[in-house]
Amino acid sequence: MPKFSNILFLLLFSTFVVFGSANPTKTDSLLQVLENQDGVSRMATLRLLSKEFMNNSVEEAVKYASELLRIAEKEGNLQYIDLASSFLGEAYFYMDEIEKSIEYFEIFLKTNVQQEDIDGIGTAYNNLGIVYRYIEKYEIAIQYYLESLAIKERLKDSAGLSTTLNNIGVLYFHMGDYSKALEYYTRSYDLEKALHNKSGIATSLLNIGEIHSMLNNYIEALRYFQNSIEMSEAINDLHTLESNYKCLYDMYKRKINFQKALYYYELFTELRNNRLSQESRKEIAELEIQYETNKKQKEIELLNKQNQLGKLIILIFSIAIVTFVFLLVLLYRQGQAKKNALKLLSEKNVEITEQTEVLNKLNTTKDKFFSIISHDLKGAIGGFLGQTEFLAEDFKNLPPEDMHDLIIKMNQSSKQLYSLLENLLEWSRSQTGSIRIIPEKFSLKKLVDNIIPLFQELMNDKKIKVLIKINPEIKVFADMNMVSTVFRNMITNAIKFSYPDSTFTITAMLVNKLVEIEIADQGIGISEKDQQKIFNIDQSFSNPGTNREKGSGLGLIICKEFIEMNQGKIWIESEPGKGSSFKFTLKKA
Repeated sequence: MPKFSNILFLLLFSTFVVFGSANPTKTDSLLQVLENQDGVSRMATLRLLSKEFMNNSVEEAVKYASELLRIAEKEGNLQYIDLASSFLGEAYFYMDEIEKSIEYFEIFLKTNVQQEDIDGIGTAYNNLGIVYRYIEKYEIAIQYYLESLAIKERLKDSAGLSTTLNNIGVLYFHMGDYSKALEYYTRSYDLEKALHNKSGIATSLLNIGEIHSMLNNYIEALRYFQNSIEMSEAINDLHTLESNYKCLYDMYKRKINFQKALYYYELFTELRNNRLSQESRKEIAELEIQYETNKKQKEIELLNKQNQLGKLIILIFSIAIVTFVFLLVLLYRQGQAKKNALKLLSEKNVEITEQTEVLNKLNTTKDKFFSIISHDLKGAIGGFLGQTEFLAEDFKNLPPEDMHDLIIKMNQSSKQLYSLLENLLEWSRSQTGSIRIIPEKFSLKKLVDNIIPLFQELMNDKKIKVLIKINPEIKVFADMNMVSTVFRNMITNAIKFSYPDSTFTITAMLVNKLVEIEIADQGIGISEKDQQKIFNIDQSFSNPGTNREKGSGLGLIICKEFIEMNQGKIWIESEPGKGSSFKFTLKKA
């Protein structure tokens, strides 16, 4: 599972941009003024328009900044070439057109060199470092940051110097060079302390803590995280506080301390959800403003059309014969327009219906997810908590046999909790689209042989055996991590629903250009009615195993999503009392 970076990466472009709703009155006035301008005055207005449209329409900003650059190059005006290239580099970065962003930031750098603007040169190097960092060309990014660093030192710009040191530390962190990253983070931290910048101090403490965490210096890491949390709470820096909780969750997860990991994960998700909720409310408010603006504009357009129609009617009554012919043509065109409008309305209604169905499905998915969290996860934690409380209260009075039984139950509860938490995390990642599919060629039998030992203890408890019928020569082309997750969930199910002293079978065979895999048990089976539910998130379905093992029903849903993401199919064949056979296909390598 790839690590989610909590390092604060400071994007400091030369033009400060806040995305929001542009002022339509101001832009209209500027556009009217622009019509009768040329030369320097036109360039000044184009600069204001570029800045204004950067707030809500980057494409429009590109349009006016490009014209500004053309005129400035023609006039040889370095000041406006500087501004225009900065706008374009920044705009194309936001549009994810990285090559163009680099092209214009290099023009921005060249222009500042010609003007001998040392501060501007430092900004240009920093911007190029940011872009190359974004496309993960870390070596190039570091060279630009080092150039920026030298200029900040020359200008004795402590704040800018601290920012650049932090950015270099971020790059070394992503490159896995933790000693270098720690060196730059520490230098940034010393500067922030000298500046008495509490926000910068909190960020530096977080960064240094994460380095110690990655180096397994957990005590030192905890000290830095706690200091960062105290500072963040004091200045109400919720973003840094959220990042601290995420780092602590990652650290305790690596230490296999799931109780503390869960505690910090809950704090992290609570803060994140609050932040996302606030951002959503802001976006909704901005959309409402845009809607009202567009509505008023359409009303004005409608009134203008009505006025024009009135003049047309007067003209029709003035010229009878010409008007009669024109009216016939007009009626025909209006009929066509109405027909087209009705067609468009019908298409929009279909689109709205489809979007409503998607939203309903998303709501159902959300409800299922929270149901699992509130019921299954709470139940699993509650059971484990009850067992530990019982052990803590009666430890001295418990006979060895009872203590051994209780420890076994605690072990089973922790395994159940871990499995549920793992499935929840995998499923949530698949729903948010944060899983990257990396298909590769691998041996199916080798993968299964590596997975089976993980379940040997469970199989021994129920005296269950497994029979593997997979030709070692069979290879598939798929994401190996996803396929491993599918096998783990299906083998868990096979063991869970198999009777003691029975055998389940794992088989693979070639079918055209596909490999068909089957996991068949001799367990309790599934009715035809319940078979329709097991792969649907909107229908809660989970049966206890032959030894009353519990589950959430999420494992098979994850299996279906992962198989389909790898362009395969999954299905079940089962009868009550005769066992179940789960089958799925993967691409043959």
